[in-house]
Amino acid sequence: MLVLGCILVMSYNKVPKFSHYWSSNPSLGNVAIKNAISRDRCKMLLSKLYFAEPEKPENASKTYYIDEVVSCLKQTFKKCQSESSYQSIDESMAKFKGRSSLKQYMPMKPVKRGIKIWQRCDSKTGYVYDMNIYSGKETGGVQGTLGERVVSKLTETIRGKDVMLAFDRFFTSVHLMETLKFPAVGTCIKTHKDVPNFTTKLSKRGEAEFLVTKNGTMCARWLDSKEVMMLSNCHEAKYAKVNRTMRDGSKEEFECPVAIEFYNKIMGGVDLAGQMANVYELDRKSCKWWKKVFFRLLMSAVVNSWIVYCELKHRKTPLLDFIVPLAEALMASRKLNAQYQRRRGTGRPSKTSRSLLNVGDHLPVTTNTRRRCRKCAQQKKESCTKIMCTMCNIPLCIDCFKPYHE
Repeated sequence: MLVLGCILVMSYNKVPKFSHYWSSNPSLGNVAIKNAISRDRCKMLLSKLYFAEPEKPENASKTYYIDEVVSCLKQTFKKCQSESSYQSIDESMAKFKGRSSLKQYMPMKPVKRGIKIWQRCDSKTGYVYDMNIYSGKETGGVQGTLGERVVSKLTETIRGKDVMLAFDRFFTSVHLMETLKFPAVGTCIKTHKDVPNFTTKLSKRGEAEFLVTKNGTMCARWLDSKEVMMLSNCHEAKYAKVNRTMRDGSKEEFECPVAIEFYNKIMGGVDLAGQMANVYELDRKSCKWWKKVFFRLLMSAVVNSWIVYCELKHRKTPLLDFIVPLAEALMASRKLNAQYQRRRGTGRPSKTSRSLLNVGDHLPVTTNTRRRCRKCAQQKKESCTKIMCTMCNIPLCIDCFKPYHE
């Protein structure tokens, strides 16, 4: 708990290097972390950050090292918040640039290289209801496209019935729309299987056209700044009024299919969740992919708890005002419950303090060799003596013996 509190402090209080948190410089070091844990112990605990046995079994999944954490968080997220009416499904990325078969490259995302996480989130608040880590191409007799399998797996955990979903063209297909148990809307690609074939060409901004598949799934096409195609299993061929910004900056009203207008309203849940998790992201370097994923999941859990807190208090509290007391409470709870209280060291003892230990044992004795006086050497004087201190084992002049030990 103490290390988790320190991780949260490091997420909003950033310094150039990890060791700088324990710097003696008042403008660089962090007093809360220095008082809570030593630098070496914190580094040691972070280096031993495992969530399963370090030796991976032969038949274990690729996500073996993080499966327990994901399973725990999924159960907790499900219990803490009821299902909202409008949800979105999309992919999110946990930043990682090391070597791993799980690493993906997505040039259109803000985080281009990392571990892909499928998420189902509330469209309004960004609360994460369910998530799964993408572990690569599946082997065996799999059915349907990857997008269809992702949506089907994420919707299995939906508890309510009155839930409407939105997803982008990677997931959308005619087969998914016809077999999905929930109302859904999503953009699509015109070359996909069973997508209705539009023969005419739209020439003017605001023009639209509708077609229906054999099983009643509506396909809408609309020309905005570019052509948009949408599939929906719960909308009719109706229009709504939308405002669009023209090249000169002015606003102009156009007719738009209701399905497309509705999609634009509820699609941004996963992006909102990722945006909030990245505001105070802990970007620590690591060659272990599961540590990077854990840091991302930790911030997702913090954001989820912040959303629940705001709803319970009926006020919008800034995220930073929630994270700071949370981090301090984690560190304080561990410190109070510790069996042994840590004592802060005062650094290396001074020469004076060392010289005054056991005063009665500091006695001058005469030796056979002459050596340079330590006290005179500090004052840049040339003086040799045969007198030694029995306790300090250093040469001292008879005149310097008392001043050196004061």
